[in-house]
Amino acid sequence: MSFNFKESLAKGQASASLVKKNQRELDDLYEELTKTLSEHLGFEVNLYDSPEYKGVDSSNSIAASVALFNAWATPERVATGYTILLLGAKDTSVDKVTLFKYKESDDVYPVTVLINKDKMLCYSQEEYAAAISKVLENSRLNLELIEFKSKVEQALQESSKDSGPE
Repeated sequence: MSFNFKESLAKGQASASLVKKNQRELDDLYEELTKTLSEHLGFEVNLYDSPEYKGVDSSNSIAASVALFNAWATPERVATGYTILLLGAKDTSVDKVTLFKYKESDDVYPVTVLINKDKMLCYSQEEYAAAISKVLENSRLNLELIEFKSKVEQALQESSKDSGPE
């Protein structure tokens, strides 16, 4: 009996190409988001991904850090499948701000976005961009961004004093 797996390999190759294309689309969105947030805040920022674990509250940076450490120290931690997208400032130790949680499917799309208690399914780059825009319109997030900006500016000011001429 003869088996022919060429067709399956061809389908797999096509799927892999689609995944690469979709991932590039997300990378482009994240790049634009980073650029926009850097311009808005007046200093360079980075986006960071962190897996979410059950029982870890990411809304409070300090509590999240402690809970993440505890989850790391305890091997029975359970991932939720979601990734937390965090905003951090370059060259500072200021706590990162949680922007939102998301989960990519195997082919990247649909991307599930959690904004507070709302769940959005995004089937394209445009839909994902619209979900991110909704996140950026959130008043609570903007209050956190104002506080984040203040802390970063203070940290940058202090570090420039420390590294200044004596």
